[in-house]
Amino acid sequence: MNEYDLKPDVLSQEQIKENGVLYDDSVFYSQDYETTPLYDKGPELGGKLFTGLLYEQFYDSDMISWYEYYTDGYGDGPYVEFYDTGELASYCIMEGYGFVGKLYKWHRNGRLKAYTEKDDRDRYIKSVRWDEDGNITYLSENGKCIINKEH
Repeated sequence: MNEYDLKPDVLSQEQIKENGVLYDDSVFYSQDYETTPLYDKGPELGGKLFTGLLYEQFYDSDMISWYEYYTDGYGDGPYVEFYDTGELASYCIMEGYGFVGKLYKWHRNGRLKAYTEKDDRDRYIKSVRWDEDGNITYLSENGKCIINKEH
């Protein structure tokens, strides 16, 4: 266990399915997922900005691959990704187009894989990556690389 470990409270597969809306790219619409809001259908078809819990399932599976909360078409709250086994893969809090604060990623074995932190001006202030055994392979702080064993 290290200082970055976090096991966030995440919704169960059942809670997500009961309270969320399954993402279907033939229903939902966004010109560019990086820069434009999400609509419940194309604006030319009377689409409205999406508000609620949205999720997607793995292809040919009923397992959920990710879920995210939206307000008026933009990410607003937890964004959670899972492996196809249901294990937690990543977690962050979204605001608009990107995450705020801290982003966590885990290896399939449950060990922390990556931690990234941004300040209130959206600048990266820390990035750490670990191998599956828990050894640091990369560390940067305030834009300065301190450890890089990945090359």
